[in-house]
Amino acid sequence: MPEQPFSSPRPEKKTTIQVVDTEDPAWLLAQAQSRLKGYILSMLSNSQDADDILQETNTYILTHLDKFDRGSNFKAWAFQIAYFRVKSHIRDRQRRNHVDLSDALVEKISHAAATYFNGDDERLSHLHRCIQKLGTKERLLLRLQYMENASLTELAKTTMQKPNSIHKAMSRIRQSLRFCIEKQHSQQPA
Repeated sequence: MPEQPFSSPRPEKKTTIQVVDTEDPAWLLAQAQSRLKGYILSMLSNSQDADDILQETNTYILTHLDKFDRGSNFKAWAFQIAYFRVKSHIRDRQRRNHVDLSDALVEKISHAAATYFNGDDERLSHLHRCIQKLGTKERLLLRLQYMENASLTELAKTTMQKPNSIHKAMSRIRQSLRFCIEKQHSQQPA
């Protein structure tokens, strides 16, 4: 019987794989949003003002990324920008005769909030190192799910796999990251 050429039931789809750059300031900013908002809200009494300050902070950061030294503490830099935005906002309100917190009190609150919100930087740095240890496919799945908010169905279509396979792969990736983080944390000197 003559050999028939193999034909694929689906046309080949070329997938471009982009690896998550955990040192990319835009990625770092996206990861810091909830902490930045909490930090800003801790110094203001109005959540609408906090949202406005967060937006101003994000805009400033994105337009001044060239001032950030890659490899330094991005969150500390972002918090410092937010701190000065809050102080400026409070000064503006005081000029309009609104009663707000004094500079000294804002500074005390800022220091306490920064300590609280920066408390898990160690685990975040472990996470960054652990992500870099993953394979290209695993980092792609992480980027699609957590940075682009892709659903399991969308991930399955993108990777041409079944949703159940994607679910199991994501569970293995999360478990691998958890073990890696715990291992690095336990190896740190006390």
